[in-house]
Amino acid sequence: MGRGRVELKRIENKINRQVTFAKRRNGLLKKAYELSVLCDAEVALIIFSTRGKLYEFCSTNSMLKTLERYQKCSYGAVEVSKPGKELEQSSYREYLKLKARFESLQRTQRNLLGEDLGPLNTKDLQNKEHMLVEANRSLTMKLEEINSRNQYRQTWEAGEQSMPYGTQNAHSQGFFQPLECNPTLQIGSDYRYIPEASEQQLAATTQAQQVNGFIPGWML
Repeated sequence: MGRGRVELKRIENKINRQVTFAKRRNGLLKKAYELSVLCDAEVALIIFSTRGKLYEFCSTNSMLKTLERYQKCSYGAVEVSKPGKELEQSSYREYLKLKARFESLQRTQRNLLGEDLGPLNTKDLQNKEHMLVEANRSLTMKLEEINSRNQYRQTWEAGEQSMPYGTQNAHSQGFFQPLECNPTLQIGSDYRYIPEASEQQLAATTQAQQVNGFIPGWML
């Protein structure tokens, strides 16, 4: 008769458990070595005992390189798709925030128009009343400012239309005063140009000065 099927469960006897661990551990390490040699496979085996003692086998020179290769194969696809998923989740969260904000503004607008006031408590109603008072105050100040500007402009336009044209012309010409011109041009000390005088009078005057022994001033 063959051996019966052994039920896999934890061995309660501590000594038997330690003996079984040693036998199976050595068999597992041997199988890993045989697999790497016979099939030219890259094998890495890590075993921790219940006391935390490490047992390992690696068919290559570096266990770390084998683990890095395992990590790239197992988590590489996850790392590549991770930014896309994070962006999608972030966009969805932003959408939810904007949607909630939009709904809140809609409720506030309806409340300010006197609608859907039933669910509001006393504090909420007081806040809405305060918002209406502040809005009314701002509108009143803006209207007063606009009316003041319009009144000033109308007063200025009415004053311009009622002012006579002669007064406006006098004001505009006040900046340009004509210069007083003397029709007599004096060159030197004795010679004067008189528009009405003729050349004969000028010659007679010059001759008279020469007779008296004087030289005309303009010749000096």
